[in-house]
Amino acid sequence: MERPIKDRTALKRSCETLERIVEISAQDQERAARLVARSFYKILRQNGFTQNQIINVAEHLLDGLIRDMKGPGTDDLTEQAQPEIKAAVK
Repeated sequence: MERPIKDRTALKRSCETLERIVEISAQDQERAARLVARSFYKILRQNGFTQNQIINVAEHLLDGLIRDMKGPGTDDLTEQAQPEIKAAVK
C-alpha cells in the first residue's frame, strides 16, 4: 500500500539531512548509526507511518542486510525470520 507523502520539500530536506549525518559521522560509526536510525524514524513518523508500518520497513531493511550477507538465492530469509522479528518487537 503506497502512502502519499505529505510534503515533498520537507521530505527532500530530511533526506539531505540524513545524508549529511552519514557523511559527518562516518568517523564514529556507532554515533552515525544512532543518528541515522533516529532521523529515519522521525521522517517516517512525520509522514504518517504507523508503528506497524515502521516495523515493516525495518523487516525490509533486515531482509536486504541478510541477502547481502548470505549472497544470492536468499530472498525468503525474512519470511522465515518474521516470527522472530515480530516476537522481538512485542
